[in-house]
Amino acid sequence: MKAPRCIECGRKAALESGDAVYPHRPDLFRQWFWVCVCGARVGCHKGTKSALGNPCGPETAKARGLAHAAFDPLWRRKVELGFPKGPSRDAAYVWLCGEMAPTFADMTRATCHISMMTREQALLVVTICRPFADKVAQARAFERETNRNPRDPRQRLGVVA
Repeated sequence: MKAPRCIECGRKAALESGDAVYPHRPDLFRQWFWVCVCGARVGCHKGTKSALGNPCGPETAKARGLAHAAFDPLWRRKVELGFPKGPSRDAAYVWLCGEMAPTFADMTRATCHISMMTREQALLVVTICRPFADKVAQARAFERETNRNPRDPRQRLGVVA
């Protein structure tokens, strides 16, 4: 298993058990984490020792959380409308990569994933995606107020009120 590199200092992380990393969190004892000597960390996919991304410190982790909050509603909206999850998310990342490329020329689809981003990259995701996420939130609010089902094609076309 290849150790991920820390996004903060560039060193390779070491695999540690949840009880060592979070001794006060019994719910994490059976999980695995990649931890860097600088203190940065990242969890693993459930039931594996495969990193969810690159280890990062608290400021980068906060920025990544904000990025997910702005980006995820975009591809999840397509899922709500009946599109498959995997292709919807992948298409959203392809779009995001194109939007980020002018600022981060080395960004490729392989490296364009929020869990692999630096703090600066994650904050750019927020700037790019927030206006679209706000529109998704407005559409959802309208659907709730008007009792519309986004999966019903007749309602989307205005055939049925």
